[in-house]
Amino acid sequence: MPKRAAIAAAIAMAAGGCGGSTKTVTVTTRAPSVATSSTTTPASPEVLAVPTIGGFYGRCPRGAGVWTLQFVVPATSASDTITSKIGSGPLRRAQVNPGQAATFRLIPNAAHVRQPADPMSGHRATTVPTTEPLDIHISQATESQSLRLDVHLALTAIGGETGQCALAASRVNARTYFNGAQ
Repeated sequence: MPKRAAIAAAIAMAAGGCGGSTKTVTVTTRAPSVATSSTTTPASPEVLAVPTIGGFYGRCPRGAGVWTLQFVVPATSASDTITSKIGSGPLRRAQVNPGQAATFRLIPNAAHVRQPADPMSGHRATTVPTTEPLDIHISQATESQSLRLDVHLALTAIGGETGQCALAASRVNARTYFNGAQ
């Protein structure tokens, strides 16, 4: 299977965590720059993951004023360059090294998205309260290839008191560019 197809096929949504310690790069819409601080690996459930590039981890507790979402680069991976924007906020750029994380602070119920009717399940069209969308472009270059991942996501809380996040009106586009002979 070509690497591009393997990456696209490997996109996974699951609940779980990861081990080890990380450093955190904090990206916020109000901050004039990106700050680095030490922290432990998120104990939050996995929201979205792409092996070798990284994963998004977060909790979406009902009633909280801010939800924290982290993009963690695996310790065994290469560095990622990310460009991100929350809603109509400023564009931010950061280098996230292996074992580090970029942290995003999202405001719950700041936006609403229309979910279309689903004829397979019988669900009617509805409007769902979400965070403002996070648009993030992730690039990872190694000697053999360059990987590009474009993610547009908005989060909503899963029903109940679990604090788990659900993707709403979200999409992922993964591309691979080979540097030289294959």
